[in-house]
Amino acid sequence: MKSFAAFAAAAIVSVFSASVASAQSPSEQFGFGVSAGDGMVGGHAAYAITPAFHIGTQLGLIVSDGNNQFVLAPYGKFLFSGPKELKPYLWAQFGIATGQAQGTGTGTRTGLAIGGGAEYFATPNVGIFGQIAVLDLGFGDFSYTNFGLLSPRVGIEWFLD
Repeated sequence: MKSFAAFAAAAIVSVFSASVASAQSPSEQFGFGVSAGDGMVGGHAAYAITPAFHIGTQLGLIVSDGNNQFVLAPYGKFLFSGPKELKPYLWAQFGIATGQAQGTGTGTRTGLAIGGGAEYFATPNVGIFGQIAVLDLGFGDFSYTNFGLLSPRVGIEWFLD
């Protein structure tokens, strides 16, 4: 499943980067979007502070073998300059998950994830993205450290004028 999501993200970015559309990342705009990956499906709200810096929070649900978790994950991402439509970025998010996770019991878990990705802006208000986590840290009673190409995610977001 993880390799499929990573392949899908690469395919989306490759197909849309060949387009001749000319769009720049949004600035001073609110937005919303949907994304899927790493067993979670959810939506997010975002604000583009500048074309290079966006903040937001993700809301999601993880359902696995009858174990349900609700996830809230505020994030920030720094978009690098590059081709006008395709922007590579670094992101970091602080996640809070509550519910029953497989093998860990019921409770609230917190963590920090840091990674990278790319977003293709088909128009100034619509972005299609793919990202992966490189470092994933769990805190408290559910402590863990993961390093590598983790948690692929793909999604789309719309920014309002």
